[in-house]
Amino acid sequence: MRTLATLLTVLLACGSLFAQAPDSGESVLQSLSEKADRLDVLWDAGNYRAAVGLLHDMKRDALAARRHDLGAAVTYMLACGYSLTGDPSAALVQLSSAVDLGFSDYILMRSDPDPLTRVVPSAMAPSMIER
Repeated sequence: MRTLATLLTVLLACGSLFAQAPDSGESVLQSLSEKADRLDVLWDAGNYRAAVGLLHDMKRDALAARRHDLGAAVTYMLACGYSLTGDPSAALVQLSSAVDLGFSDYILMRSDPDPLTRVVPSAMAPSMIER
């Protein structure tokens, strides 16, 4: 999770640096950055249900700002969160959504220390890669 949280922080920083105009979603990026800080606290405390709720808010905000790169990363984190709450069906739905949004770090998917790697059937990974 820490690797993905770091990636999310970098994406947020880049988004802030390259924003075209004040109304281009910069306030949304700031809000996502603040939520990412809260997410780290929830995740580290093992409060995965609250983290999942916050991640849903973050996904909505990222997609509203047309930041599909952030939306994909947040959606992957949602899959991990659902896995940690013991909901493999929701984890797989979010994992599929993350790939649909452009998440393509298949090395992370296969090696992530979160339980998501135990939820994803090995036969599913090749079909996701082909998308």
